[in-house]
Amino acid sequence: MPRNALAGPSCISTTSVAARTDTLSAAIERELIHDGFVHRYLTESGVDGLPSGEGAFLACTFWLADNLALLGRRDEAQEVFEHLLSLRNDVGLLSEEYDPQARRLVGNFPQAFSHIGLVN
Repeated sequence: MPRNALAGPSCISTTSVAARTDTLSAAIERELIHDGFVHRYLTESGVDGLPSGEGAFLACTFWLADNLALLGRRDEAQEVFEHLLSLRNDVGLLSEEYDPQARRLVGNFPQAFSHIGLVN
């Protein structure tokens, strides 16, 4: 799966890519979603030199909501989006990542990429 796989469909919204977008979204859902959040990549391989277990990258999960909406899966998109909104702190800010097991925001805080996903 390409590293920028999630970003592509939101940048290209023609009918000719609908089948590829659906296939790609299915692969992302199958391989990268854990506990309802999208991870940037599988961290267990250790190819990046970092220990496994990184939190879910919130921007990727926002991109998933966007892609679901583009595919006409609006109820699922709204559910993902509203779940992300529920993670904001008391002043509405998000971090880079979320740890579903610890149920807390982790990583860089506040994170512009997460907020771009929210605004988009």
